[in-house]
Amino acid sequence: MKLFTTCLLLSFYYTMFSQSESNYGYADKSIPELSQFEYYRGEWKSEMEMRQEDGTFTKLEAIGTIKGKFLEDHKTFQSQFTNTNSFFSTDIRTFNTTSKQWEALFLNATAQRWHDFTSSIVNG
Repeated sequence: MKLFTTCLLLSFYYTMFSQSESNYGYADKSIPELSQFEYYRGEWKSEMEMRQEDGTFTKLEAIGTIKGKFLEDHKTFQSQFTNTNSFFSTDIRTFNTTSKQWEALFLNATAQRWHDFTSSIVNG
């Protein structure tokens, strides 16, 4: 029984790991900073809240779906956000090895607005 359980667990972990790399890409190991987004790979559902003027939050009925993956170059990370109210946004980002910052482009497709921004880890 222990052997069966061990084989079953190994099969489960192998399947989970291999699917996450094939479906959601992987970071180029020559740029260590890219691994900072390894945790974000995958797909999940999210409940949403909207901040009100008085500082409280109201839960929205729409459920969000978030997908994150490394693209085929293994240096570009893309996330997509959709919800049950037909909202769509996406961003693409990569780590600039010269400036030591993440550079990102964000598109709110519903409002047709692009934003670009940089980010970096502080004291980390």
